[in-house]
Amino acid sequence: MICEGRCLVTRRGKSQHSAGFWEFPGGKPHAGESARTALARELREELSIEVEVLASLGSSEFRGSGFVVQLEVFVCRLVAGHVELREHDALAWCDANNLAERQFSPADVPLLGAVAQYLQHDSGTL
Repeated sequence: MICEGRCLVTRRGKSQHSAGFWEFPGGKPHAGESARTALARELREELSIEVEVLASLGSSEFRGSGFVVQLEVFVCRLVAGHVELREHDALAWCDANNLAERQFSPADVPLLGAVAQYLQHDSGTL
C-alpha cells in the first residue's frame, strides 16, 4: 500500500517462514482467486484493512530450495480500517530512499526497484 509517497512494509513474525525478513504484505491466491482479490483478502486478514487494488508495478519469480514463489506487487488505496498487525511483528512506512535499508525476503528483493521508482516518480498519478 502506498500513501503520501511512502510504501507500507511488514516484518515476518517469529512463527512465520523467513521470520525477521521484511516484505510487501500479501499472500497466495486461493483456487480460482485473482491476484488482486487475494491481495485485498490477505490485507483484510493480516492487517485489518480494506483496500482498493489499483495497479500492478511488476512481478517476479523466486526459486528457492524445492519451491517457487511468484510475486506481484500492486499499488493499493486504503478504503477503511487502521493497520493492525496479526501475523507480522513490525511495520514501517518507507520512502524511495530508505526502502532498501531493510533486510527484505529474497523473494521480494527483485521488486524493490519497481516500487522505489514508483515512489520517486509516479506516486501522485493514481
